[in-house]
Amino acid sequence: GNEMFPYLHQDSVLYFSSDGHAGLGSLDIFKSIKNGDAWSKPGNLKAPVNSPADDFGIVISSNGREGMISSNRPGGKGEDDIYLLTISERLPDSVMITGLVKDKETLETMKNATVFVLNTLNNEVMVLKTDENGRYTAKVKRGSSLVIKGIRNGFYPDCLSLAMDNKSKAAEIENRNLLLAKYKVDQIFRLENIYYDFDKWNIRPDAATELDKVVVFLKENPGITVELGSHTDSRGSFKYNERLSDRRAKSAVDYIISRGIDKGRITANG
Repeated sequence: GNEMFPYLHQDSVLYFSSDGHAGLGSLDIFKSIKNGDAWSKPGNLKAPVNSPADDFGIVISSNGREGMISSNRPGGKGEDDIYLLTISERLPDSVMITGLVKDKETLETMKNATVFVLNTLNNEVMVLKTDENGRYTAKVKRGSSLVIKGIRNGFYPDCLSLAMDNKSKAAEIENRNLLLAKYKVDQIFRLENIYYDFDKWNIRPDAATELDKVVVFLKENPGITVELGSHTDSRGSFKYNERLSDRRAKSAVDYIISRGIDKGRITANG
């Protein structure tokens, strides 16, 4: 094939026309980028720069935002016409996100903590580990909507949300620190919205949703053991309510064990 009309832009990008590479017409414009002593494989500039006709003689302004080409494509004023190009800045397809995981009390960085990165647009999840300096890094698609969660055994998790601007030119985003607070011995947690029918102790679907949160917590913290308590309202005698409370606590514990938690890690106390 014929390679002609070479043009070197800022000593780093070579443009030329060729009918020997796969293209849209007779002569198409290609570019090759210098990388050290080597040059990249020529890439076709495609439409609208190229057409089924002959396209050649490209020049680019010093700021890289405008240029001109010659072409004998249909619709011109003569046999070969000059066309003005407006070159839009191409944003990278991906962005690097990074951040630190720290102990909330001491503010020391935490190595080997686990960080989950959920893209809510497609429900894809990345699982990362922090490095020696407590830092995590991930490459994500530009315009993603993310939920980022840091966890470590024995600590409260911390989450942040990140809605990325699809038009932002930023190549890297530094997130706020994920601050994990350490659990304390004999710490009390109150579970909301766990209800039982009158004189019953079976687990209702709405209660199962709340107990599943306990299951997740125990799976994320395998070194923790839990004592689960339950209570009743004021109807009935003391002994009746005590027995019912014990049954409800045991029922909740049995449910949690059925979800894969070792029975030695959780006890009932009505």
